[in-house]
Amino acid sequence: MKDQPVPSYASRMEFAKTIGKVRPDKGRFMIDVCANAERFKLRHLPVVGGEWLPFRDKETAADALLMIRAAIARGLTVEQAIAPYQKKVGEKFKVRACYLRFIAQKQRDADFGEIGQKRVRDLQGHLDRGWLSELEGVSIHDVDYEKLEALKYHLYAKGLAPKSVQHCLNDLRTCFRWLSRSEKIVDVPDFPSVKVPEYVPNIPSGAQQDTMLSSIPEERRGFFLARGYMGLRDEETARALLEDYRVGDSFEADELFVRGKGGRNRLLPVETSVAKWVRAHRPVGRLTEAGEPLFPNPKTGIAWTPKARRVVMQKAMEAAGFKTRPNEALRHCFGTRTAARLMQESRGEVDAIRIIMHAMGHTTTASSNRYIKLATSTLRPAFRRD
Repeated sequence: MKDQPVPSYASRMEFAKTIGKVRPDKGRFMIDVCANAERFKLRHLPVVGGEWLPFRDKETAADALLMIRAAIARGLTVEQAIAPYQKKVGEKFKVRACYLRFIAQKQRDADFGEIGQKRVRDLQGHLDRGWLSELEGVSIHDVDYEKLEALKYHLYAKGLAPKSVQHCLNDLRTCFRWLSRSEKIVDVPDFPSVKVPEYVPNIPSGAQQDTMLSSIPEERRGFFLARGYMGLRDEETARALLEDYRVGDSFEADELFVRGKGGRNRLLPVETSVAKWVRAHRPVGRLTEAGEPLFPNPKTGIAWTPKARRVVMQKAMEAAGFKTRPNEALRHCFGTRTAARLMQESRGEVDAIRIIMHAMGHTTTASSNRYIKLATSTLRPAFRRD
């Protein structure tokens, strides 16, 4: 479908001329606006300092209506243009109501497999824990840098770690971007930065990772092989379905369609040991019921739960004698091993980052570059002279 043409200024101006009327209102005046099957009665003019002045004469109300029409002619929606003149903001314009609609949209994404349910639970958790209480009753049109900075320090005062504060603000920013794309706000406000102390992960060596994975019983191993040898995220691996797997002429030619984070899907070659496990344990290439997981828990026949995955990884780390976080033993180890191999092959840093970005589904080079740094630390002992 072709993109819709952007209305010209002239056509927007013609449309704007039809918006709103100035009417008498109990000895004063108001601007009467109908938009999207709703009626808005604007009775006040906003002034510096957060004060409001009623429209005492027709001329003042008419001037305000001209400003609203000019804003519409510039490309704003009717709701955006009248927002500054709404003294009593309707509930639907408040941060809480808009954030709940954002969560509902993400739930629809989860229902169709675009994102994981964990993502939806994380978004809902910000409300449930009261992390957004400072802004819940504020109009989305009134949220600015100062209010967001106040939210940041409110979260610190509640005892949140910098990383949690950063996650909360990032998710709120994503909500405001959605509101902007939905034409509910004109611009996304600037968000304050959060200084997060650099965390140095405890990455196992390749041999230690191999020991962990080989210690997992064969029938359970597929999920964890894909995490460790292909660098998939937990939720990406859990979302993988039989129909996402493409059988090639050989193990090396198999491919997997990865349902990535935030709907950013990608097609990856399947690592050989993963391909061998899938071909041996799953009915790929045959008629199967749609929606069947590619890496099920053999005990339940359904996708692995987070708790069950943790139990398996705890035992695997005990077998290898290496204690770390599951993500560092699998996905982060894959990223570091891949970066080290690319550097040993004399790939340039730009080329290495590009490959890692695609393999791991990163959206920024900063995420991929950290594996280059980790790989450099891993290789450093090889260049040391005793």
